Amino acid sequence: MLRKILIGLAVVFLLSFGAIAFLYYKLQPTLREARAHSEAIKKILQPRIVKGGERFGRQTFYTAEGMGDVSQINVGWPADREGADIAVVGRRGADFIDLNGQIKKTVRFSTEQCCPAALARMDSQGEYGYLTRDESWSAPATLFDKDGHVKWRSEESGAGVDDSVAGDIRGETDDCQLP
Repeated sequence: MLRKILIGLAVVFLLSFGAIAFLYYKLQPTLREARAHSEAIKKILQPRIVKGGERFGRQTFYTAEGMGDVSQINVGWPADREGADIAVVGRRGADFIDLNGQIKKTVRFSTEQCCPAALARMDSQGEYGYLTRDESWSAPATLFDKDGHVKWRSEESGAGVDDSVAGDIRGETDDCQLP
């Protein structure tokens, strides 16, 4: 009887060992492929120059001094209205620069802001201003004119602003056409 139990245990052990070996050899290529795929994805996500690196140099294009954290970069409108190519907007103001990174016009807001600002179209002729964003109840929404002076604040009409965005609610401007 003991002999039958030992033979049965040996057969179970050999079958288990064989099954484990079979699964290992069957799954091993799949695991290697998954690992290689994961490493390939990581390489793809790494910032790098893939081709033509000899044509590029590393240099500072523009330094936004006194503007605070940059929240928007626009090419074209409204920079073209100021004789520039690029509009860079930050928490404390905006700079209008040309394609060489030279400042053409500087605007600083009349009041200190703790939230980012974005360009806002003021009328159908393409006049612009700056509207604060992401207030999260910590500050009133503020609209500045193109010279950086306060034109409107939400605290005059009510408190508690989560976020703001410029838009045409009366249908007075055509946002599909740029000047």
